[in-house]
Amino acid sequence: MGRLKDFNTYMLEVATNTKSIKHSEQEKHYFRFNMMELAKSMGSRVEFPAIGVETSDFTLKAGDDDGIFLDRGIGFIIINQVQQPDDFDAIETIYDDCLEIVMDVLGKIHKDKNCERPEVYNFDFDGLNIQPIGPVFTNCYGWRVESGSKEPSHIQYDASKFENETEPDYKYK
Repeated sequence: MGRLKDFNTYMLEVATNTKSIKHSEQEKHYFRFNMMELAKSMGSRVEFPAIGVETSDFTLKAGDDDGIFLDRGIGFIIINQVQQPDDFDAIETIYDDCLEIVMDVLGKIHKDKNCERPEVYNFDFDGLNIQPIGPVFTNCYGWRVESGSKEPSHIQYDASKFENETEPDYKYK
């Protein structure tokens, strides 16, 4: 899957080309965020419906003797804004509409994964989790999609990257 920037660029492309999102420079329907920002209001920085891409988290997992896997947490949200916070019919409609967009985006990711597009090649559909969210920001509701991306990562010690370090006399595995 490569770097976080590659995935963000890919998701920007998805937001621009998804007809129900229609991100553009004039109408911003795409944003990046950190989970800590969910407690803050977004103000007028984005149009709705919108797609937001989370900053990734990482977990290292032991693989075979050949290396370690870097399990990158991938998350994005699809949200829309309701005008009246107590309009439950409108909220239910937003959940339905946003879920349809989620499925469209996942269909695109699945197609691109099968075409071996590097930005999503390691996207893990087996661990996919879709959760309702809301209210967040200012009366926004929708879905949070969370998955992983298993990438081989070869972690090696390099003495040159540390002060006063030399290679050890012993071999380690």
